[in-house]
Amino acid sequence: MGYYVFQNRADGWVEVHYADCPHCNHGFARPEGTDPARSEWLGPFTSYLTAESAAKETRAHVKDCENCGL
Repeated sequence: MGYYVFQNRADGWVEVHYADCPHCNHGFARPEGTDPARSEWLGPFTSYLTAESAAKETRAHVKDCENCGL
């Protein structure tokens, strides 16, 4: 299973997702209400720890997707 990180620079947060989460769709989904010019998917990552590390490197508030069950 892979992981992705959604970075929302407009609101200053990043969110870790399972790759197959419908809110991620392997980095192709666009969360409602986010500005495509100020947000992006990072990944794929092979483990939660590498995804979390990449999320922390953004220096934004890191959270886990509530829908993934992380």
